[in-house]
Parts: sequence; C-alpha cells; structure tokens
Amino acid sequence: NEVANATATGVGKLKVRFIHIPKTAGASFQQTVWKQGLVDIVNHDECCWNNDKFDYGEAKDVKVTFLREPRSHVLSQFIHCRHFRQNRNASRQEDMKALHTWMTHVSSTSAPTYDKNLSRKIFNRPHCYDPRNMQVRYFLCSEARRCSAQMSAGHEFWKGQDNIDLAMSHLNELWFFGLKEHFKTSMCLLEWQVRGNVSEHCRCGASESWERRNVHGLPKHDVSEILPETLPLVDQITKNDKALYAAAERVFWERVKVMEKDVDKDVSCSGGLKKEL
Repeated sequence: NEVANATATGVGKLKVRFIHIPKTAGASFQQTVWKQGLVDIVNHDECCWNNDKFDYGEAKDVKVTFLREPRSHVLSQFIHCRHFRQNRNASRQEDMKALHTWMTHVSSTSAPTYDKNLSRKIFNRPHCYDPRNMQVRYFLCSEARRCSAQMSAGHEFWKGQDNIDLAMSHLNELWFFGLKEHFKTSMCLLEWQVRGNVSEHCRCGASESWERRNVHGLPKHDVSEILPETLPLVDQITKNDKALYAAAERVFWERVKVMEKDVDKDVSCSGGLKKEL
C-alpha cells in the first residue's frame, strides 16, 4: 500500500512542500528538480514539519524530503561549520580532533544549546548546527516564524523532540523521500512517481552529468576519517536518527524494486534487489 500510495502517474508539475533538513543533499535536490522540471517546490529554505506561518496552498500535504546516513550527516554538519568561508587551512587531523571535542561536549549535555565559547573555538562562530538527532527533530518541530529565518526551529534543540514513533508516522506520510547516499536512484524514483516512467539516464551505468551537486565549496570528507573513539559519541546523539534512517531504507528499496519492475530497467545497478527487506 505504501508503494501504491506513493505513485502518482501523470500528475505533471505537482506542487510540493520540501522538508529541507540541512546537509542531506537538499540544495542538490532542488537544483536537479529545477533542471529536470519534475515538480514545483513551493518553499526554498530549511523548514520544519509544521509551519502555520507560511501558506503552502495545494502543496500543504504533499511533503517531500531527503535523508542521510547519520554518521555521515553529523560529519557533514561539522565540516560545513568549520570550513564554510573560514578555517580553510586546518588539516584533517586537526579537524578530527576538533570533531571529537565537539562530540564530547554535545553528547554530555541536555541543554537546549551547547557552549557558545566552545563553538567559537571550534568554528569561529557563536553557533553551529545542533547535531542531536537532527533528522528526527525536523520531522517533529514546528516553526514559530517564517521558515526563511536562518536559525529555524529545526536548527535548535528542544526537549520533547524525541518521539520516534511520531517521526516514523510522519515518514509514512511523505509523498516522496530520497536518500543522499543513493541520489541518482532517488531522483529516478521521483521521476517515476511523477511521470510513470524514467529517462534513459536512469539506466545503470548511464552518465550522471544531469545531476546537480552542490558541495558549498567544502573539502571532501568521509566517515572513515572519524577517530574510532569519536564514533560511539556520534552514535549516542543520533540513536533516533539511525532508527529513522533504517526504516526509510527499507521503504526506499521496496519502492525501487517496484519501480524497476514497472519500467523494466536496472536503475539502482541491482542495489535495491540485494537489500534485505
């Protein structure tokens, strides 16, 4: 039923509301969607699940989002805050030590915000993203103002934003979601949901030049670079995100299998067929 409900053949330029979770390939998603003309995204900022301050019109209940593997997500937040327009000369060794310092503090506090002095020391700015289960938080938070505000309610940590059951329910309400780690397959899945078919560039092995990747001028990074002693701290603050991502993966590959059978193409390079559901 989930797969059937997600498919909307022939809806054309559907208007959708984008739950833009920071550092999950959201900018890349928006740019690729605009180039392909798949849907009309009615908002262009990082917005919470609920926002009564913005009139989404017919897109109100047509929600889409992208999710990301939690360890990679935390590292991406860190690299963005540390290197965006600053700290360009810091070595990767220095970065990983700073990440450990950040995780040590964040994992040991239940305060709504973490130490600004520490943030200034690590990032040269008074605040950064709050990495504590950010993806689940964006599935639960409500905006107190227009989502164009840079420091939206999703950026901030509030007690009570840990209802994993409600977050799972919201996952099932999404009209579409993609996974950053499988960006091309995700975009082809969206094309299938919109048009009932996929372009030739979706075939396994085809050129990926049609994708638009926005890396914000940041250095390349990989979770394999995280210090072994840091990983348990990352896992501690993303326990709910890990559960949400695992559930999303199961649904995602189920939909991919249905899509590939329907269009008679290997889109995921048989990736989806190898996943245990």
